[in-house]
Amino acid sequence: MSRFPVLEGSSLSAQHYTIPADLEGRANLVFVAFLRRQQQVIDEWIERLGDVESKYPGLAVYEVPLLVRFPGPIRWWIDNGMRSGIPDPRTRSRTITVYTDRGRFLRQAGLADEQQIWTVLLDREGTIHWSHIGSHDDGAEQRLKAKADQLFGG
Repeated sequence: MSRFPVLEGSSLSAQHYTIPADLEGRANLVFVAFLRRQQQVIDEWIERLGDVESKYPGLAVYEVPLLVRFPGPIRWWIDNGMRSGIPDPRTRSRTITVYTDRGRFLRQAGLADEQQIWTVLLDREGTIHWSHIGSHDDGAEQRLKAKADQLFGG
């Protein structure tokens, strides 16, 4: 199994995170997005999975927009824009913006480019138990649920 790169970020509810160590679940489903248009893909995944956190107590879901490094005032402006577009407090608390060197992240993660989202099931130590690149598909969802069943005894 491979490892998830360590990232630093803050949720839209202003909580600092070191990912993956500070993620709250025993296992965590993390949607990593690189481009604004990819939010639709994440929304489809979340809609199709339903309330997956209820089915698997101990699982937490996060959205991680991975943005290029900007100076502080620009970060504040971007985060406020995102915050104002997400009225739901639960979604704000699980959306962690990360400002980093995306090229370095892509290399560390073994990803070819930033054209598609990366969906990952990992533990707090960073071990990746399942991953998928791109849009939702039924086969990927079934493999995710099978892995979650293994991890949570479902």
